[in-house]
Amino acid sequence: MGSRGVTWAARYDRCVATHLFTARGAATMLLLGSSGFQAALAAGAPWAHLAYGGGHSGTLPGHLRATSAVATVAYAALAATVARRPLPETGQRRLQSGAAALFTVGTALNLASPSLPEKLTWSPVAAALAISLWRSRAEPVKARS
Repeated sequence: MGSRGVTWAARYDRCVATHLFTARGAATMLLLGSSGFQAALAAGAPWAHLAYGGGHSGTLPGHLRATSAVATVAYAALAATVARRPLPETGQRRLQSGAAALFTVGTALNLASPSLPEKLTWSPVAAALAISLWRSRAEPVKARS
C-alpha cells in the first residue's frame, strides 16, 4: 500500500489510463512503436518492403540498417522527451512543433511511396504522429505525485 491507502497497482493503473488517452500519450506510443519497427529493421527483420520506398525485399542492405539504428535512437529519444517533457515550455513546444512538421512531410512522402504496403502502413502512422505531436505541444504538465 502506498500513501493514503492507495495500492501501487491502482496508482499505476490511474497513471497509465490518464496518460494513454491524451495526445501526448498517443504520440509517445506511436513513437515507441516506430522505434521498435526501426530496431527490428536494423536487426535484420525481413520487412524491407515496408520501409525506405519499398525498393528492397527481405532484409535491408547494410547502410539502410545503420540508418534504421539511428532512427531507433531518435524515435526513442523523442518519445522520452514527449512523455517526460524535460525541456522548458518554450523549448518543448518548439521541439514538438518541429517534429510535427517533419512528420507532416513524412506523411506526404509515404503517400508518394511506390510501395503500396509502405503507403498503407506508414502514411496513417506519420499523420497520427503529426497531429498528436502538434496537439500535445501545449498540454499542461501535471504535477507528479
